[in-house]
Amino acid sequence: MTMTPAEICSMLMTALGVTSHADRHGYAVPAAGAIRELRYFVCVRSVPLPRLFEFVPEAGQMAELDGILFEDIAIEDWERDSIFNLIFCYQAAAKRSYSNNLLHLAFEAGCASQNIGLLSAAIDVHHCVSGILNVRAFRSMFGSAFVPLHMISIM
Repeated sequence: MTMTPAEICSMLMTALGVTSHADRHGYAVPAAGAIRELRYFVCVRSVPLPRLFEFVPEAGQMAELDGILFEDIAIEDWERDSIFNLIFCYQAAAKRSYSNNLLHLAFEAGCASQNIGLLSAAIDVHHCVSGILNVRAFRSMFGSAFVPLHMISIM
């Protein structure tokens, strides 16, 4: 199965997007309307060369990140065959107290992971939450401004 960036964006809008969306019945509400601090990087692999995007829930769009090669990140071989990979990360400079920041981030990431699991099952694809991500390679691409939390692969 393949998915276009527009289809992936639509899926992520339901999982991570607008909290008042009518189709959200049964899904957790990430951050319950709080200011988002998570960032979502998406590698679309269902194209000849992997393309890297940043998903921006508030704007309802995926912006392509030019000049960054996702294939530099060393991940497991079976994850390279996925439809897309979603990397959760947060800004290294906390906007709130450290413990409060981590609590919000963990809640939002947990809600999003649950929602993506429900959505992927609904379209008959599999998902896997993976902590396997080469942090050194991630930092070589994004610098130290972001800290990766975990990655979800949709296969």
